Amino acid sequence: MNDENVIELSGCPNTCGKWSSLRPGGKEHHNCLSNWEELLTGITDPIIRMVTAVLLENQRLMNEVVTGKYINDEFREKSIPLVAKVFSNLKAWKLISIQPLLGPAGILYHMANARLEDGGIVGRIDTEDVCAKTRMLKTVVIKAGATIAEDMKDKAAYLGDVDVLAEKIVTELDNEFVTDLRNNVSTIGTLKANAEVGPITEERLRSAIHELGEVMKVKLHGLKPNWLLVDPQLLERYPGAFAKLWEPLSIYPHEGAGILLGYRGDAYFHSGYFYCPYIPFTLSPLREDGSYVILTRYGKKLLRDGAPHYGKVVIDG
Repeated sequence: MNDENVIELSGCPNTCGKWSSLRPGGKEHHNCLSNWEELLTGITDPIIRMVTAVLLENQRLMNEVVTGKYINDEFREKSIPLVAKVFSNLKAWKLISIQPLLGPAGILYHMANARLEDGGIVGRIDTEDVCAKTRMLKTVVIKAGATIAEDMKDKAAYLGDVDVLAEKIVTELDNEFVTDLRNNVSTIGTLKANAEVGPITEERLRSAIHELGEVMKVKLHGLKPNWLLVDPQLLERYPGAFAKLWEPLSIYPHEGAGILLGYRGDAYFHSGYFYCPYIPFTLSPLREDGSYVILTRYGKKLLRDGAPHYGKVVIDG
C-alpha cells in the first residue's frame, strides 16, 4: 500500500488515557453520542454514528490542545462539521472496515477463519496492532480572498465551503482505498480480445465476472463476493454484463476501479482491509500561494489473509 507523504506532526496529543474507558453500550459510549447528536442527525447506521462521534470528539480534543500554525481559528470552527460530513459519507463503509483509533497506536478487531457453515457465518474475533501515521492529503484549503489557480481547481476548496471541501476529501480517501485494494488483490481474471477469441462482449464479460466470483468463493470458504466496483465507462459500454449476476451483490460505479469484486460481512469487523482514523484533520503552515495542505493521521492495514477478499477482472485488448 502507498505510504508516500508520511510526515511527523509535532504536538499531537495522546488521548489514549482520556478514551481508555470508552466501551460500546457503556456510559461513556452514550455520552459520546449525545454530545454530538445534532451533527449525527440523519445518520441511521449505529456503527457509522458511533465512529463519527468518536472522530468528532478526537477533533474537538485536537482543536483544544493544538494552537498556532497547525490549527487556526477559522479551521477550528469549520473542522467539526467537516469531520461529520466526511466520515459519514465515505463509500468505503460499504467496502471495508472502518474502526477509529483512540490513540496513536491501538488494535483493530477482525474475523479470523471466517467460513460459511450450516447456512451461517462462523469464525472467531481476533485482533491486530495498528499505528497511525500523519499524511498529507492532495486536497488543499485556500485562504479566504486568495484565488484558486487553474491547475488546482480539481483539488482545492475554500475552508468556508465545507460541503465542497468534504466532497473532495471523501473522493480522495475512497480513491486511496480502492487503489490499495486493486494493487493487493488475491485473484485476477483476464479477459482477452484478439483475432483468435474475438471481441469483448457482454456475455463474455459476465462469464468472466461469474468465474472470478466462484474462484473467490472457494478461497473465502463459501462466502461469495457481495460488492462490485466498476468504472462508469465499462458500465455504460457493457450494461448487460452487470445485470443479474448473483444475489446479494451490490454494484457501485467508481471511476478508475476497473472491475473489482470484494466481500464485506455484516459485522463491522468482518473484512480483509481496515482503515483506522485517529486525528481527522489539521493544517500545514500557510504556503506562499495562499493555500494550506490538509494533514490527517490514520492507520490502515490489509491483513495477511485479507487479499482473498478482493479480486479483479483485467480486460486485455
